[in-house]
Amino acid sequence: MSACVECGACLDVCPSHRYGGANPMEAMIGGNGNVTSCIGCLNCSHVCNVTDPARVMMYLNCIESGAKIPDLFHDIGFSIKQTEQLSRTELPPKWKGNDVYLMPGCFVEGKFPFLKYATSVVMNAVDIGCCEIPNSKCCMFPVPFRIMTDEERDDYKEKMNPDDGKGIVTLCPGCAAELEETGMDAEHIVQLLYKHLDSVSKFKGVKLKVALQPGCHIMIHYPKEFEALVRATGATLVGNRIGCCGKSVKDISEKLMKERQEDIKGADAVITGCPSCMFRYDNVKDGVPVLHIIELLALAMGDSSTQKYHKLKLKDI
Repeated sequence: MSACVECGACLDVCPSHRYGGANPMEAMIGGNGNVTSCIGCLNCSHVCNVTDPARVMMYLNCIESGAKIPDLFHDIGFSIKQTEQLSRTELPPKWKGNDVYLMPGCFVEGKFPFLKYATSVVMNAVDIGCCEIPNSKCCMFPVPFRIMTDEERDDYKEKMNPDDGKGIVTLCPGCAAELEETGMDAEHIVQLLYKHLDSVSKFKGVKLKVALQPGCHIMIHYPKEFEALVRATGATLVGNRIGCCGKSVKDISEKLMKERQEDIKGADAVITGCPSCMFRYDNVKDGVPVLHIIELLALAMGDSSTQKYHKLKLKDI
């Protein structure tokens, strides 16, 4: 906070501030900053040349909201209740080999376990041996875990690190960033599969008009790789504006999602690389259907198995 020069660049890029929500500059100079309205998009830190307002906002949000580590985490190691039991029994992943380990993350475990199946068929198709990480748990990214010190969180994450030194791949960009911060060999599925773009381009392909809403972390750090993978499937991009889904912040989320739905109007599907974004898009009444990018790749192979678990269905597959 002491490094802030009060230039206001963070305010210009804050989606929440645009609708009367968070004020990262005010928080950085010691004010309240309406920190509980922060949506964690990281845009403020991306444009800041001197300090890290996004980190400050996360910790202040934890303090201001009186956040506690969820009891569920102590019970099962994840912060989201596992609700999609049907897809666990009907659509188990087809793992082959262990060149790299998949860390699913809380949203996939709790809401979209069928994404593990999609990951397995795509990884098999590009000849990457993959299986689920043996000690799969929460990555510790969510705001309530900021009640712990960085050292405590890093020690917990290190215990998940595979003993054989093999890398970790995630379906959630937040998970990948959190693990990388500790020095673990982790990357998002987009970063890994971009290295196999030639193999992806040989898939059967899709005939879909798609909008891109990669998720905040991806948009900041590897948007070109994300777009290249989507294009490799043969999908046609509608050229929409890209923004934040809004997560689940009172008085802010619905306004931002309304923006996004207007931006992606006319698309057959919206493609994201973030399970949290996927949850938001799949729960918009009469909204545009959403696909995680790993599902789009599976669909390009001719495998539409995961589609039956979506609330919003593709019209033509």
